[in-house]
Amino acid sequence: MHSPRNQKIMKHIISSFRHGHVSNALKMAWDVAFWPDHVFHLPDHLKIEMTTQCNLACLFCGRTYDIQVGCSSKADLLKHQRYLSLDAFEMIIEQIPGLQSVDIQGTGEPLLHPQFAKILALCSAKNIAVEFFTNATQLDNAMAECILNASVQRITFSIDAATPDLFGRIRRGADLQRVSSNIASFMNLLHTSGKTLPHIRVMMVLSTVNLHEISGVLDLCRNWKVNEMVLSKINIPGAELSLLEPNEDALWQAIEGAEVLANQYGLRLTVEVSSNEGEAPTNIESSRKDGILPRCLWPWYSANLLVDGSVTPCAFISYSSAMNMGNVLENGFGAIWNSADYRKLRTAHRTGVWNNQPCSNCRNYVE
Repeated sequence: MHSPRNQKIMKHIISSFRHGHVSNALKMAWDVAFWPDHVFHLPDHLKIEMTTQCNLACLFCGRTYDIQVGCSSKADLLKHQRYLSLDAFEMIIEQIPGLQSVDIQGTGEPLLHPQFAKILALCSAKNIAVEFFTNATQLDNAMAECILNASVQRITFSIDAATPDLFGRIRRGADLQRVSSNIASFMNLLHTSGKTLPHIRVMMVLSTVNLHEISGVLDLCRNWKVNEMVLSKINIPGAELSLLEPNEDALWQAIEGAEVLANQYGLRLTVEVSSNEGEAPTNIESSRKDGILPRCLWPWYSANLLVDGSVTPCAFISYSSAMNMGNVLENGFGAIWNSADYRKLRTAHRTGVWNNQPCSNCRNYVE
């Protein structure tokens, strides 16, 4: 029980006990031990897409690509301007009594949600920890105070360049000076408050256009006094952008240089990158040695909810058309969690026998 995978599971079980969800914790322990197709516990963690609205048109974002290439009607455009209402959000979390944490994520910018402050307040009232990604363009002092007064455990700022021109070309619609000022002000409020949370990360998505900017972003991280920097490789949304995928040798050379500089700065560096040759990400340990797909945790411990209430097994399957397990606003989460489709998915993960499920091509769990 010493692998990172098992340690993560034990952390969830222990946390459930500490929060008084003894029954759910015992059921989770059983499910972890035997990995059944029909599970007895409800997840204590969810990823929820609160909005598909965004104020930027980032160069390698799937939302940007879909709008430019895939939208042929007004209805197609409207799907990128949705919000999950506060009432719908409350309906979802009420269905899962042992819920302890929510990752607000998806294709949109969460701080644009008109009820974001109320959502944070609701989570705080129910002792649900929150984390989210943001482009920081909307992070004014009022929003910063709201976040610091809520149960936010982790924030990830998306920063892909350290020079204004390149930053503007990647994060189209954003201004580096404004974003940097917003983050600096937030970090100042956090440090003066004496609070240790939220944990602050900066994520940089690596492509051919910004490998040379890693050291500059590390400098920004040091100046802002954030807790961690994360390096992630670009996920190409379409063949038209394939030239943005960096050469493997250049990519790993840049990462190695970043590790040296991060050590000099005393900054934690996390690398979430898999290679085209099938090497697993550095932060994921393969739990199987027999050449089949390593078992993924997602079908047993969490789920991904889209803005319309559709449920997919994980955030890597971000469109319901790829694998829709049901709609939580129509069917209820309990029925979906142990539906025939979910049971089949767990069987496939446990046995390694795949029938064209999207999971078989996942870059994060490779052969």
